[in-house]
Amino acid sequence: MWLKYANNYNSGAAQTWEAALSGCEWFSYAGYSDWRLPNVRELKSIVDAGKEYPAINTTYFRDTKIDGYWTSTIYVHGTSHAWFVDFGTGYACGYSKPSFTTMSVRCAVAREYGSFDNLVIFDF
Repeated sequence: MWLKYANNYNSGAAQTWEAALSGCEWFSYAGYSDWRLPNVRELKSIVDAGKEYPAINTTYFRDTKIDGYWTSTIYVHGTSHAWFVDFGTGYACGYSKPSFTTMSVRCAVAREYGSFDNLVIFDF
């Protein structure tokens, strides 16, 4: 389950990877308290490959910045890097996650819905 309005989390402000990881875990919204930072596969699943700038369906995903969005996935070539998804181009790649690097964040919930294969958008 995804937030329709990205700005409902942290007012849309960019965060470091560590802050995004813990912030999503502590996020409570509309009666749900099991939000988390999605992994790269999950976040990549909402990219609209037929679009660029932004590479996402803005009817369903409002307030999406043309920017990189952190994922919870650590980059295989080094634990000092994490994957992000760029919603300008739709590409995903690893990037250094030092304490000064900030990117946008889109938290998600996955539980009784089973998986992210069935997209549910929380319309609040």
